[in-house]
Amino acid sequence: MTILKNIFKNPSFEIEAKLGYVFKNKKLLKLAITHKSAASRRDESYERLEFLGDSVLQLIITEFIYKRFPTKTEGELTKYRSAIVNKYNLYIICKKLSLINYLMVNHNVDLEKESTLVNLSNSLLEAIIGAIYIDGGFKKVREFINKKIIQNIDLDDILDSFNIKGKLIEICHQRGIKKVKFRTISKGPDHDKTFKSVVYINNKEIGTGTGKTKKFAEENAAKMAFKEIKKLSD
Repeated sequence: MTILKNIFKNPSFEIEAKLGYVFKNKKLLKLAITHKSAASRRDESYERLEFLGDSVLQLIITEFIYKRFPTKTEGELTKYRSAIVNKYNLYIICKKLSLINYLMVNHNVDLEKESTLVNLSNSLLEAIIGAIYIDGGFKKVREFINKKIIQNIDLDDILDSFNIKGKLIEICHQRGIKKVKFRTISKGPDHDKTFKSVVYINNKEIGTGTGKTKKFAEENAAKMAFKEIKKLSD
């Protein structure tokens, strides 16, 4: 993990180029990327900005899906929003932008564990959203979320993946299949694991999937298994 190197001495900051937004108040940017472990006081970390950014993100995604799906019910829209702002989706977006490289964090924080990186990435992204909202207002933060988050997600894939394991179990039960089992293994070092998941239906392998997290691997395996079950019944 790189600690910032003279980032506030250069008017053209790398991180602002990544974000596509130039801060008027550079102190807000610094606050947004400061983890509590690197802050001398609690109010010098990104926690309050994270709190704000979470609400701003929820609002803008809510507005987006409300307009995108005019015939869906409140319950369906709530599920769609949860699927879009899922922490693993935000983690992938954060990785694409390389934002975690700019996080100011104490060396005692274990950054080799992917679960830690997922949580830190979510907090960092939400804090940056909160900072942009304060610095530039609602219009600017909406532009940021639209360009960097909404346009970088595969909405159809996310919605297809939503509760795909539940859909698989449901379709199996409808066809009298009661034994559905997932077996997931991981390979590679702790900081760069790859997961492989296999779905067994009545002890027979019917779907496989890989991913950088156990959840993604199981979802990909469930997708394949779901398609195979549907083929058998069509």
